[in-house]
Amino acid sequence: NTVIEKQQSEYRQVRAKLKTKSIVIRQQEKVVTELKTKIDNDDREIYRLKQLVYTEKETVKQLKISLEASHKKLEECNNMLESNQNVISYLNKEINQAQMVPAPARLDNIGYNNSTPTATTTTPTFAARSPVEVDLALGGNFADHLASYGFESLPNPDLFDNDVNVGLSKNDVTVR
Repeated sequence: NTVIEKQQSEYRQVRAKLKTKSIVIRQQEKVVTELKTKIDNDDREIYRLKQLVYTEKETVKQLKISLEASHKKLEECNNMLESNQNVISYLNKEINQAQMVPAPARLDNIGYNNSTPTATTTTPTFAARSPVEVDLALGGNFADHLASYGFESLPNPDLFDNDVNVGLSKNDVTVR
């Protein structure tokens, strides 16, 4: 009987140890599953963040290209503005010089249209001329003045509309 009781006691102890080990194993499996889930979630988050970084890098690259294009366009506009200011300065200088010439000579040189003014025309009208014709009328120095402002040649005369009339007053020239 003592042997049986001893074996039963050992059996209970082994069974209790097994039960404890089983509980520990289940807890460890639960921890391992939780860790695997966390690792999977972290891997997905890493992938999402890598995709976001890639997308942001592409956006930055496109914005840099756009910024560079905008800088080039701004530089072109600044160059055009400077050129336009040079032309305006030149034309103001020419107007001032032309106003110093006596009125009849000035009108003959630039093609005064001797028609009578109408109710809609309050200033004398002048036939529009190409830069080449203006150059000849001003004694051939128009191209030289353009060159002094950095222009290489006269504009193409075919670009000018001969139906345009120019009104001349004492202080300015206006195109109507």
